[in-house]
Amino acid sequence: MIVGTQGFYGLPVFLTAQGGADVVAAAGATTTALSIGGATTAFIQPHPGIVVPCLYGVIVVAYGATAPASMTFTFATTAGTAIDTQTFAVAAILANATAEIPICMLGVASAAAWLGAGLTPMIQVAPVTNGVTVRLTGSRVLFGLIPGGA
Repeated sequence: MIVGTQGFYGLPVFLTAQGGADVVAAAGATTTALSIGGATTAFIQPHPGIVVPCLYGVIVVAYGATAPASMTFTFATTAGTAIDTQTFAVAAILANATAEIPICMLGVASAAAWLGAGLTPMIQVAPVTNGVTVRLTGSRVLFGLIPGGA
């Protein structure tokens, strides 16, 4: 290993709107809203070590004439298992409004999950009672791996 690269776990990337367009999330369903470059792309850890996935940024959500009763954002991979979930404050959801929602999520420390073929990180949205639209413009979440142990 080259000196100075031992603690390098890959450059952070942005998760942006899936498909490079606004994403419509129907009520009562979990919809993939953001992924690497808006595509289903794996993030590969270049060197062994224990790492913790970290996501932070902003998701822009537009509500319709009737706002959802509640809404959750989930950090998951294509395996579909929820890794971390953030519930959005119901009182802040207004009909016919657009909200910029801050996101901060952490995954589980792992020495192997992101090695080899890697995993595909994504943010999913699940509105209740009424759907929402995750906007391409303004929605950006930074994803990276941080050292998690020796």
